[in-house]
Amino acid sequence: MMGAIVQQYPPNIRAKQVQEILGIKRSAMYSLIRQGRLPKPFHIGRSSLWVTAEIQSVVDACIARRDEALA
Repeated sequence: MMGAIVQQYPPNIRAKQVQEILGIKRSAMYSLIRQGRLPKPFHIGRSSLWVTAEIQSVVDACIARRDEALA
């Protein structure tokens, strides 16, 4: 079911949680951000945060591309 991967997370998540969801290392995450394949974080004070729904959209798009390739 698309959209269900990150339901257990709060609305905004930290880098470690993004890495956990995507199964990637920190360097890979920032590389994907530079490439425009992941959304940039927003900042509150010194904290970098991502909108959970935006990360879910990235996951959903990857699943959709995979499914289109299989069709």
